[in-house]
Amino acid sequence: MIKTFAIDPDAIKDAEVCAHFRYFGFDKGRIIGAIPNEWINELTRALSEIEPTRESRIRIHVEELMKTGAIQRLPGISPTNSWIETAIATSDDFIQGIIVESKKGNGDKRLLDSNDLGDKGSIWDVPSHLIINRDAKEMAQQVAVFMRHAKLIRFIDPYYCAERRYLSFVHECLDIRRQWPSKSRLCLEFHFVIKPNGYGRDLESIRSETIGDFSKCSDATIRSVRKKMRPQDSCAFFQWVDSRVDAADRFHERYLLTELGGVEFGGGLDSKLNKETTSVSRLSSQTLEKLAQTYSKSGSRLTPVRDQTHIF
Repeated sequence: MIKTFAIDPDAIKDAEVCAHFRYFGFDKGRIIGAIPNEWINELTRALSEIEPTRESRIRIHVEELMKTGAIQRLPGISPTNSWIETAIATSDDFIQGIIVESKKGNGDKRLLDSNDLGDKGSIWDVPSHLIINRDAKEMAQQVAVFMRHAKLIRFIDPYYCAERRYLSFVHECLDIRRQWPSKSRLCLEFHFVIKPNGYGRDLESIRSETIGDFSKCSDATIRSVRKKMRPQDSCAFFQWVDSRVDAADRFHERYLLTELGGVEFGGGLDSKLNKETTSVSRLSSQTLEKLAQTYSKSGSRLTPVRDQTHIF
């Protein structure tokens, strides 16, 4: 769904490698893992050695990728004797592809040179849509890169409730984050609908009829995730109704959204034990921006019922 690539700074001497910088971004399914921490400095050095027009173009791409978070430092990576040795020594959990100037003399299957870029079926190829088992661990792996790098995670499912079938997915996501060395604060948001007793009720009636279910859901979720959260992490809960007439159950989409990117889970955010499958689709940057607006208090489609925030 989203792969992380390490790029040998010297590989940008190849014009074909430079041309493929435009295919990086969370919405395109590829981000750059900056290893070691001095990678940006090494890239700057390499850029100074290439033709000025190409240098300028790459600098623009790099600045945009850094602004959108698509270049991420990988903490805890210890540099070895050479860049390529450092990249190869990095777990394939964190680096799925290694773009080099030449693959000669190296047998790591993750290695790519300019001849491999764009090849369907190669490591470079990243599908935008998958069908996977509705298994909590398998679902969490599709969003692992977000759990490592994002600071805001929105779980959006109209039917969310603090039951094991939903919480198992949340737990798997948080386990990925706990195994990552970064110590940035995390905010989890849960967006859902609690149906009132009948459709078309006024907002005050919905508030009064669902207050007990809302409190039960939020309190149980907080208890369940408490041990997996760090001090100053937070959980926020948002109950919505659709502002369109008789449409309380039209809030039907199921997403995991972050400030970096997001995916849609066609079957929902709850796991199943009967080998049921679900579609997973990567979101475009335009769709992400639109959804971020939808699930905010100033959004025009959904009407907020109540919200609550808990800081650990």
